[in-house]
Amino acid sequence: MKKASLLIIIAFIFSIFLRFNYVDTIQSKSEFKYNGEYIINTNDGYTFAKGAKEIASGEYKDREERAKFDNIALDEGISKVTALIVKITNIKAESVIFYISAIFSSLVVIPVILIGWSIGSLEVGFIAALLSSIAWSYYNRTMLGYYDTDMLNIVFPSLLLWSLIGAIKSKKSIYLIITSIEIIAYRWWYPASYSIDFSLIAMVGIYLATVQYFKKDYLVDLKNSLSSSSLNRVTSFYLALVAFMLIGINNLPDIARVSIAVVLYAIYLKNKDIFKKYIWYILGIAIVMFLATGGLDPIISKLNYYVFKSDITKVGDSLNLHFFNVAKTISEAGAIPFNTVANRISGNMVIFILSIVGFIALLVKHRYLILALPLIILGVISYSSGLRFTIYAVVPLALGVAYLIVYVSKYISNNYIKGREIYFISLSLLTMAILYPNIKHIIQYDKRIRPVFIKSEIDALDKIKNKMDKKDYIVAWWDYGYPLKFYSRLNTLTDGAIHNGAVNFPVSYSLIEPQNRSAKMARLSVEYHEKRFLLPNSDKDKNRTDIEYMILDNGYKSANKFLNDIDTIKLPKKTRDVYLYLPERMLRIFPVVNKFSDLNIENGESYNSGFFLSYSNYKIANNNIYLPYNNRIDVKKGILIYNNKSIKINKLIVTNYKNGKFAKRANIFDITSKINVIYVKSSRRVIILDDKMLNSTYIQLFLLENYEKDLYEPVILTPLVKIFKLKI
Repeated sequence: MKKASLLIIIAFIFSIFLRFNYVDTIQSKSEFKYNGEYIINTNDGYTFAKGAKEIASGEYKDREERAKFDNIALDEGISKVTALIVKITNIKAESVIFYISAIFSSLVVIPVILIGWSIGSLEVGFIAALLSSIAWSYYNRTMLGYYDTDMLNIVFPSLLLWSLIGAIKSKKSIYLIITSIEIIAYRWWYPASYSIDFSLIAMVGIYLATVQYFKKDYLVDLKNSLSSSSLNRVTSFYLALVAFMLIGINNLPDIARVSIAVVLYAIYLKNKDIFKKYIWYILGIAIVMFLATGGLDPIISKLNYYVFKSDITKVGDSLNLHFFNVAKTISEAGAIPFNTVANRISGNMVIFILSIVGFIALLVKHRYLILALPLIILGVISYSSGLRFTIYAVVPLALGVAYLIVYVSKYISNNYIKGREIYFISLSLLTMAILYPNIKHIIQYDKRIRPVFIKSEIDALDKIKNKMDKKDYIVAWWDYGYPLKFYSRLNTLTDGAIHNGAVNFPVSYSLIEPQNRSAKMARLSVEYHEKRFLLPNSDKDKNRTDIEYMILDNGYKSANKFLNDIDTIKLPKKTRDVYLYLPERMLRIFPVVNKFSDLNIENGESYNSGFFLSYSNYKIANNNIYLPYNNRIDVKKGILIYNNKSIKINKLIVTNYKNGKFAKRANIFDITSKINVIYVKSSRRVIILDDKMLNSTYIQLFLLENYEKDLYEPVILTPLVKIFKLKI
């Protein structure tokens, strides 16, 4: 145990040490710091950060319903743990939020080394722990500043894998309660772990039905009746293990599941014969509880979201509206090249293949490692379901390549150059070989990662924060919802959790449509959102989307008719101020923003309108702007050469900031053309767009500062961020 503890400490320090490379990389970048603290680099982290600060301060203590409606993460395990650490240590919340991921994620080395110990090779566990802790996908989602549940999302299943191996190998009763509590803790920390937990339970069943089936005593046991008295000790233990796992996974409250598991374990310890006698009843009750409290619903939901995702989703029971599917626009939920899968899991394709070979060899020797198969499958299917899943295959495949390294090193030292020293030299060299591409990735990746908001963007919010009321709203695309809530303390309509097609439609509409229609939709969305919150839970409108509620409440049965009439619809009474948040960074995703409102919501058909291209990689010479792929703009003649076609330009608009003041000039070439060019000198960006996109509220207000004074009032005007207050 002393050797295992020493190796755990070494691997833990190794993991944390490499994560601090990010601080070394960004320490000279003042824009990456705010109030003396480094800014986090993941959007979702801001909802947990806000929840942690709310818990620590007690600000939302008497407003749980409002917090739930606004999606403040008060019930999330990560927020509660962070708040507890802040209270105990008195360290600034921002410091804990930035650094905690390095410490928590490095805990993965503990179960990995314990697994190595369980299979009889600490060397395998140690090498696998080193690789697991810094593998591409694991590092990317657990680096400093990546404040998210991912910091423990591999630690828990690795612990679960270790306890299942211990249970199957030793048949010790302690593993029954450990396994059940691990599942409960994992779900408390990460409610979406349901599918992973269920797959491991299913794998235990498959293991019993296949690997164990071929053991003579087990075969005879099954051929006897289902009578509990005929079961042997091994079989009854396995059935008890499944029962304890099902108790851990059901949807009863945490305290109820813990209580049931503890009571059942006490009964098991007191009289195993009685437990064995009623094992079928116990297992049956556990299965019924599992099905009765939700059963397969979360699994089916995840499959529909990540695997069977379609472009359009239907929402609403009255209007049956159609909206664009968010999963189609999230990079981490989209298909990725298989080479990327291999890189993210192991470091490169060669190490990945060796890991597969090593795991198969390990599986032949230790058949119970078939339990790790769901994690590998989940990681590999990221090829079609999204890069976020590669993280799950890291640990089992790290064990595979570690086993291969140990095997090869032993083979060399036993058959070629004999000696203990040769064995350790071979181990060291081969280990460094598999760690090198992952360490190289860390060094390169740290140079590319930026905070979600940089200091100057936060400063813009600081200037207006104290002038705004907490009941006010700031309308922005969902990518910025969490950080806006955190820094401005205002409400938003959409964020990283509340961003389905129905929620995104009115926000997209407010950014894409011309200013009058945009302003009307922003005001309607905010007022109906608040109006819906005040409804009693029994009211059917409470569970409608904002867009459906406003359509029906205004007496319309056709969504398209409502949208056509939005210019003339009487607005509800103004109850709060509404601000429009327009960041420069949204230029990169503006075509995606357009997709959510560029469709007929009555039938889901896309209009396929809106042409928009943005370039930051270009050269200017001889009155031409040379773009990638042999495209160019002749700024003297007003001609765009695009895909070998010559297209006349309507307007060429040049914008710039001179001495902090905005300036623009426009040249008109052909008013019959629908294609325009905007050259943004301050951010060195060239934008090609059609009339629809040019006339959108975002482009007019942010890029051109053309705002209708009866609709909008400028509050913040900077090259990076512009904020306008709604006047209607």
